[in-house]
Amino acid sequence: MQVLHLEPSDDKGVVIKAKLEVIPLATPIAFEALSYVWGRRRQRRAMQLGSSARMFSATENLIVALRHLRYPDRTRTLWVDALCINQKDEREKSLQVGMMGSIYSHAERVLIWLG
Repeated sequence: MQVLHLEPSDDKGVVIKAKLEVIPLATPIAFEALSYVWGRRRQRRAMQLGSSARMFSATENLIVALRHLRYPDRTRTLWVDALCINQKDEREKSLQVGMMGSIYSHAERVLIWLG
């Protein structure tokens, strides 16, 4: 599975910056799972994903959630389906969806964002 390391910022206007890390599900890492309303797929915003300046397009509702959930002073580790599952790979999506029960049960906390 992959987890998202959301970089800190106390400025709600700053671009979201995050990095993905692949870890075995059994790895004892503290992470939170985010459950949220995807929102309209056409309403998208950019975020920086990875160490390069590569921008990634995410739904506006996810960007708003990440802006509110990031800590001002430290990284927050999350599992977010739209980012941690390759949405373009149907085989991977199918495998990961089958693992979602385990992912949520291994999470330290499950966060719900309704927008």
